[in-house]
Amino acid sequence: MTFYIGRNSKNDLHLASPSVSGEHAKVSISDDYQSYTIEDLNSTNGTYINGQAVAKKELSKKDKIVFGDKEVQTEEFFEKIKAFIHEKRTDFSEEFMELQVLERKFQKDKDKANKFFKIKSAALRLAVTVGIMLVVAQFTPREYRIYLMGAIGLIGTVISTLSMSEDRLRNRIEDLTVEFMSAFSCPKCNMELAGKSWKYWRSKKNCPKCKCTWAN
Repeated sequence: MTFYIGRNSKNDLHLASPSVSGEHAKVSISDDYQSYTIEDLNSTNGTYINGQAVAKKELSKKDKIVFGDKEVQTEEFFEKIKAFIHEKRTDFSEEFMELQVLERKFQKDKDKANKFFKIKSAALRLAVTVGIMLVVAQFTPREYRIYLMGAIGLIGTVISTLSMSEDRLRNRIEDLTVEFMSAFSCPKCNMELAGKSWKYWRSKKNCPKCKCTWAN
């Protein structure tokens, strides 16, 4: 994949400066999209990296880049290359595989929230029940204890239900769902995928919107 820089508008990066040649330089992008090599295309006024004229050089994010006498902001330059890669790429199978991990984590977090709620509710119910039993055993005449003991379980359940906030659990699940839905999308066009499972989308192999590849 190659990214072209020059004064002509057809270039991927158009620099409207008289010191910049029509086709001034190009950046060759590695197959893993992680490294960029810049090459001067016999421009009139040269390509300079950190003040030195270069014919070909691997770029670093700390480099000072000048075409002719036109300096470009390095961070902005790299962002333009990344946007170019994103637009031109068609195979997003690696990123799509990561969505399976995201889906599993979402389900695990939901199960964990529900389990925590149940354990906390049971613990509170047990504490209430034991507390009432101790009070009954110590202060209630023996002939009334059998009736009170029968009601202890119901009392404990009612109190623990009133004490536990189901709204907190509901809000936690909603937060997890919103976070999941915003992230569970096509790696290229961001089409939302949360309506169906990762396995379903994988069977489609391609995004129905942007047509990028999800699975080979």
